Amino acid sequence: MVDTAIQKFGGLHVAFNNAGVYRSAPFADIMEDTIDDLLNINVKSLAWCFKYQIPAMKDSAGGKGSIIVNTSSTALRPSASPGMTGSGMYAASKAAAELLMKYAAIEGAASGVRVNSVARGLVKTPIFGDMPDETLVAFAGAT
Repeated sequence: MVDTAIQKFGGLHVAFNNAGVYRSAPFADIMEDTIDDLLNINVKSLAWCFKYQIPAMKDSAGGKGSIIVNTSSTALRPSASPGMTGSGMYAASKAAAELLMKYAAIEGAASGVRVNSVARGLVKTPIFGDMPDETLVAFAGAT
């Protein structure tokens, strides 16, 4: 995707890293595939993006690029909402994404590439599946 952007636009100047998945399971019931999904999509994918985006911005955009990472407000503080029981691993993956972004910002700064995050609150998207609206409202009020 980085090579395509460089070929089409003459350089990579901005990237919005927005991959994310929500999986809910209380710790007593969590399965390895749930943990793997959360870490692979919410964290590992960012590391791969940074690996290619930061050098591309340094080289093709003269170090003037900007990377924005969509994390989550759950990365910053836990939710005590009963409706969000089982969200611990998701929140941990988003906290890892937030910290990974901060280290990418340190590395990117050396070549002038800015890396920031948007830790948004609740937005009703398909990531929440069939979660009842009452649960979403309770969660939004608890975060």
